[in-house]
Amino acid sequence: EGGGIEGAGNNNNNLTPQQLFGGNSIQIMLRGNLTPTPLRSIQSHHMNSLLKCPGIIISCARVRPRAMALRIRCTKCMDVRTVFGNSSVSGTNGGVGSRALGLGSSSPFAGFSLPTRCLGPNPQECGPSPYAVLPDDCLFVDQQTLKLQEAPEMVPTGEMPRSVLVAVERGLVDKAPPGTRVTVLAIASLFNTGGAEGGSGGGGAGAKRPQSGGGVKTTYLRVVGMERESSTADSARFSPAEEEAF
Repeated sequence: EGGGIEGAGNNNNNLTPQQLFGGNSIQIMLRGNLTPTPLRSIQSHHMNSLLKCPGIIISCARVRPRAMALRIRCTKCMDVRTVFGNSSVSGTNGGVGSRALGLGSSSPFAGFSLPTRCLGPNPQECGPSPYAVLPDDCLFVDQQTLKLQEAPEMVPTGEMPRSVLVAVERGLVDKAPPGTRVTVLAIASLFNTGGAEGGSGGGGAGAKRPQSGGGVKTTYLRVVGMERESSTADSARFSPAEEEAF
């Protein structure tokens, strides 16, 4: 991604996200033989580390669109810009041509920060916070939040099962309905649950966007690979004659 955009240069500042990224997207999903980490064993030293966690999906939220790059326009002078994943804006020092450029925000629960002043030729005439999001020109991906709970056989006697929030994207959405046993490869991280993060056009429609500081921190797993555990019922196959007999 970075190399293609660096070559774009500053002459392409007004290209839409679809034009900048060619409309192409890949998703790399990992598999591995890491030692499984029980959900109740996740501690501070596991943050920002790759973990393998088995469990049972107990709830699924609706699939929501998550913004990866926003197209914004000044409501006064009609200046058009693109806001990227690190809140850099096209046409500025952090925009097109910057190595820091990337798709999507650093967290699936984070939002975008829009410029508070117009970046056009006459910003003093446009007033504060003049930019509005153009949804049809933005780049979105599917995102879903799940709740992963410990399997019954992993819960110590007399204890209640622990659960953790799980975030999946793109090809992993709607792959594990409630009741499915899965093993996820995920990156453990934290987000704040104490309010909405600054800026419009956040990570997804109606999604909660935590503020950048303060509040209560909650652990979640950002999934980069998922395997469903096949059961006997899933592997059972019957012939037409057997089905007729049933």
